Amino acid sequence: MPERTPSLAVGVLAWKAKEPVVHTSRPKITHAPAIVPIRHGGPHAVLACGSVAELGKNAAAMTGAALYSAALWSMDKATEDAIVALIESYERIVVVEEHLRAGGFGSFVRECLESRPDLQARVRCLSIDEKVCGMVGSQSYLRSHGGLTTEAILRSLLASEKTLSLARDAA
Repeated sequence: MPERTPSLAVGVLAWKAKEPVVHTSRPKITHAPAIVPIRHGGPHAVLACGSVAELGKNAAAMTGAALYSAALWSMDKATEDAIVALIESYERIVVVEEHLRAGGFGSFVRECLESRPDLQARVRCLSIDEKVCGMVGSQSYLRSHGGLTTEAILRSLLASEKTLSLARDAA
């Protein structure tokens, strides 16, 4: 039996027209899991779903945080395990997605941590505010009005550092 070749459609669905490419090399097409490192750093990380990785890239570079892109064509046990392992590796993870909060990627990340209450406080989720529902505009306009900006990611990363510093000082 001939080896199956991944469909080109898998790669095409990963990007929208005219969006910046954030990977420094051509991503390897796999079936799952797909948590792709874009920038190394720490002790915090940004986990971005989709094209908002570009916003995460800017914020991560400004703060020294790591950046990962989640290509989610499968939300299976392997992906869940990869997400838990990633969260175990950092003091704080800011999950960024271009969807509404309810039922989105951030919700999936939190579900992955149901059996790991020790990791739940490490995660902060940023998504589009529901006030943009019914609005018409460009992607950048809706992101801006929905509160999904580089500045919002920066605030989450910096607030995380301040919170962690205060906790260390109190101990």
